Amino acid sequence: MEIRIIHNQNIDYQLWDACIERSTEKKIYVYSWFLSVASTDWCAIIYDNYKAVMPLFINRKFGIKYLYKPLLIQQLGIFGDSENVDKIKDVFWNFLQKNIKFADFQVNKSSLPSNLNLEIGEQTNLLLPLNLPFSELFLNYSTGTKRNIKKAEKSYLFFDEKISISELIELKKKVITTKPSSIFWEKLQNLYALADRQLFELKVYGVKNEKDELIAAAAWVIFNKSAYYFTSASNEEGKEKFAMFMIVNNFVKQHANSDLTIDFEGSMLEGIARFYRGFNAIQEPYSRVKYNNLPFFLKFFKK
Repeated sequence: MEIRIIHNQNIDYQLWDACIERSTEKKIYVYSWFLSVASTDWCAIIYDNYKAVMPLFINRKFGIKYLYKPLLIQQLGIFGDSENVDKIKDVFWNFLQKNIKFADFQVNKSSLPSNLNLEIGEQTNLLLPLNLPFSELFLNYSTGTKRNIKKAEKSYLFFDEKISISELIELKKKVITTKPSSIFWEKLQNLYALADRQLFELKVYGVKNEKDELIAAAAWVIFNKSAYYFTSASNEEGKEKFAMFMIVNNFVKQHANSDLTIDFEGSMLEGIARFYRGFNAIQEPYSRVKYNNLPFFLKFFKK
């Protein structure tokens, strides 16, 4: 089997997306149009005319190629029907380790090789299926979550489901503590612009105070029966008045008894993960994979 890394300009996007559709672990992140928002320079390994594929993001430092996790993408991996993925995943990983000497990125569980020298760390995604009536979904919330929703409802807050994505991004720019680069905001805007092309549905909900000021907002990207909790922001007043609890609860209420699942995208920060678990979100494991096969005198450049 010939195996090589192919730049996305030479990839048949129609065949690529059809392969993703056949995968049991497909996520929005690995469709061709989403990958191209994350980077115009993405590459891939393709097996036997798109029977299985593996998207890759390669960068260079001091002339050395390495794999990394790009902005906006939670997890990558090997995609296709499970039989083909099982057949070739060890071949893919062996090829990567021989040709790209350093990697640090995240993959789904089914993509892990059977026996290779990799550093594998457990990551946790959190999902909330909405296939029950709202009364049952609400009953499964934690006691603290129910209490915080009631506090928000008594704080003279006003739920608004007609917030623009620009309003959310402006709020996020004001409250974010670690200032991302301008590239991050550009990619975020480009992603949401895809909603105008009807590639997915975009829902932006917010909460305003008595002065009609936006104090919290969140955006869901709805695609393939998943509602990705993609971006959110809350100022100090929003946090003090538990506005985000009101926003998520209203989304659950509006989409209860449907085939949608909220994908909270998980968090390694306990406070945020606790917020998601309070809505009775269930855990979905994935992995962070690292290896460093650089020559000894170069290892310290990448740790």
